Amino acid sequence: MKSRSITCQALVLAMALAAAPTDAADWDHDANIDAAVLEVVSTYRLGGMAGLERLVEGCYGLVDAHDDPDDRLRQLEYCAGMDFAALRLARLDASGVTPVTGGYFTIESLIGRVGGLTRFLADPNVGNQVIRAWSRAAEDALQSQGY
Repeated sequence: MKSRSITCQALVLAMALAAAPTDAADWDHDANIDAAVLEVVSTYRLGGMAGLERLVEGCYGLVDAHDDPDDRLRQLEYCAGMDFAALRLARLDASGVTPVTGGYFTIESLIGRVGGLTRFLADPNVGNQVIRAWSRAAEDALQSQGY
């Protein structure tokens, strides 16, 4: 788990350096993404890929429901954790277990959804580093769940 800790430390640093006027990133990023991945795994087991599509879509719909920019960013991070985990599960499903729903879980679609991160960054070039950190954290959390 050392690489995950380093990755999330890099995420916190990148977000702090690129933060808008408020001091962002005052939460446990690993725990936030772990919780998102646990919700993905539970939903996947109960509702398959169709359930995941509804879950992830609903999650992004909650980002702007928060008044505080940090809360919106934390929600976006949570949704991105879900999205990256669901994309990996969709790729596993594509191997023949269950048909994948439409084009919702493609890398292009995911990047479009996670691209909302640029609203929170003073320096949009930092976004790629943050997105990579979210992806790695979600993959690590999903592997710890046996996927």
